[in-house]
Parts: sequence; C-alpha cells; structure tokens
Amino acid sequence: MNTAAIQAKIARGNARAARKVLPSMDLSLQKRLAMDILSVGQRKVWIDPTKKYEVLEAKSREAVRQLIREGVIRLKNCPGVALPAHLRRTKPVAAAADAAAPDAAAATAVPVAEPAKPEAPKEEPKKSFWSRLRGN
Repeated sequence: MNTAAIQAKIARGNARAARKVLPSMDLSLQKRLAMDILSVGQRKVWIDPTKKYEVLEAKSREAVRQLIREGVIRLKNCPGVALPAHLRRTKPVAAAADAAAPDAAAATAVPVAEPAKPEAPKEEPKKSFWSRLRGN
C-alpha cells in the first residue's frame, strides 16, 4: 500500500487499520546514507518528521540525494565550538593588522637555519654481534 493511502486512512480516523499496514519507522539506512553523502556524523543529520514516509521509501543513494536536494533531509544547525575569551579578543585585532599590511609579515620574516644534528653511531647488526661473542 502506498503512503498516500496510508495517510488517507489516518486522516479518516481509521488509525487502527493504518497501523496494520504501516511499515516500521526504521530510518537508520536512510540516515546512514545521508551521513555518508553529507560527510557528517549521525547527530548532524535532520529528517523532516512530516515526510517520514517519503524518506522511508528512499532505499538508494540517488533517492537520498534527491531528498537532500528537496530539503527533506538536511544538516542540523549545530553551534560550533566556542572560542576561549582570549582568542575572541585577539582575533579581530590580528585580522585588522593583516588587512592593514598584508605583505608586512612576509617582508619582515627572517629565515632561520636549523642547527645540524650530530650523526648517531650506527648500531651493529644483532647477528654479527652474537657471532663475535661466540668467537666465529
């Protein structure tokens, strides 16, 4: 039975008959496909609760992509990670300084040569070490 017929039964008040033909509302496949397509985690995928029957019929990636285009499935509006207070204060100042003189940082940068590291003595292979101990 298609979703229109099920919704018509529910609208007429025949919820008991509609419950018998309702498929299980397990949207885990659609949610997993949407997570993979949108490249986000499970908590960031939002499915329109009024269109769950349409989402339930989507069994392929292409069908889920179509639902994403239509706006039935989308990203949740999750707040980002809050910056600490000292970063919030200095961020506008640093941005203003960069905007005022974009080449200043590159012009004043002095290349620093890394000190040469002394070579460590090479280790003797284990086989020759043991053969030397044995006297071979």
